[in-house]
Amino acid sequence: MTLEASKTADLTQLALPFAPSDDISFSSFVGETNLKAAQILERQVRSGQDGFIYLAGPEGSGKTHLAMSALNVYEELGLSAAYLSLPSLLQAAGADLSGAYDAFKHYDALVIEDVKQVLPSQNFETLLFNLFNELKVSMKQMLVTSSCSVSQLNLSLPDLASRYRSGLSLRLSAMCDHEKQEVLSALARTRGLDLSAEVTAYIIRRSGRDLGALLKILNDLDKACWIHKQKQKLSIPFVKKTLAW
Repeated sequence: MTLEASKTADLTQLALPFAPSDDISFSSFVGETNLKAAQILERQVRSGQDGFIYLAGPEGSGKTHLAMSALNVYEELGLSAAYLSLPSLLQAAGADLSGAYDAFKHYDALVIEDVKQVLPSQNFETLLFNLFNELKVSMKQMLVTSSCSVSQLNLSLPDLASRYRSGLSLRLSAMCDHEKQEVLSALARTRGLDLSAEVTAYIIRRSGRDLGALLKILNDLDKACWIHKQKQKLSIPFVKKTLAW
């Protein structure tokens, strides 16, 4: 295997944001605030039609959950699908993106997350522009997520902006605390954990309410249960001790 081939293989092995055991699907998406957007996204993904989807929303609105749900549906439809976190790609490849296009151009469906975190950037914009063109030529599917609208990306490549405006655009809103409690409880149940409303409310008050941080806390509590052979129903004292609060 050549050095370039080895580099390409490494890029396709970038870590996914959730553990495989998590129940990430459209049916497990919780919250009335973004339910309509989630339903529209699922219909579009399940239609099997080629096209581009731009999903925008603030941190903790459920973008990654929906992105992973879409990835699962693409695979259910028999498509070769890949998930690409641009911040992870930046960390893995730095400014040298020479192998990234070859690594991802052959997939039938691409889920690309967090474009705002690496843009504006000439190298990344060129990569995304080329991948989009490959999508159109080969009649493939692409889902891109961002924390902001296309106009707020401040792209230096006008053609990329116009292409990103050409597809389905969906906007998510921030979840309220009650919805975050529902998400936390639902994901806890998939791990066999029982979090009461009192415990989930306590966790959200202490954690800063960021959904990504809440999921990390859930991972920590799950591991602690295995280590200490804690009963499935978690108490506030156990949470305090585990998280050093």
